[in-house]
Amino acid sequence: MEIVSRNLRRTPLPSAALERSEYARRDRDILWYLLRGSIWKAYTRRVDGVLPVIDNVIIFFAPDQN
Repeated sequence: MEIVSRNLRRTPLPSAALERSEYARRDRDILWYLLRGSIWKAYTRRVDGVLPVIDNVIIFFAPDQN
């Protein structure tokens, strides 16, 4: 039984390329899903660190001369 199953696995089906690309897309999606929370947390920490500095800056805009 084991020999038969190994031989069946060696000959790729015509849909094998499609399945490989689908599994690759799913792997990327699950990785993004798992990392999304930590990436967002790191990004918002940087923004929260910059906001107090920007809050005290006064920006003057020169009027248009046209």
